[in-house]
Amino acid sequence: MRETYGTTTAIRLFIFTVPETLRRSNGEAYPPRAVAIGPYHRDLKSFEPMEDHKLLYLQTVLKARDLNEEVGRLEELEFDQWD
Repeated sequence: MRETYGTTTAIRLFIFTVPETLRRSNGEAYPPRAVAIGPYHRDLKSFEPMEDHKLLYLQTVLKARDLNEEVGRLEELEFDQWD
């Protein structure tokens, strides 16, 4: 689904929780290996270096755009994703 925010068009993507029955069948297939997206795995030690990269990227994006406008867009997306 595409949505327009000001002059930016965003494609809405969803990441669903894997049902417990599937995780039990092959537990190694579902945990992230390089980057955690969302709240479920981000506190694991193995992802700490990537969290730093994600923060640097966010700071770069915010510097390149109007801060208030960008924060508003992020809040809209955040509330839409976790409702």
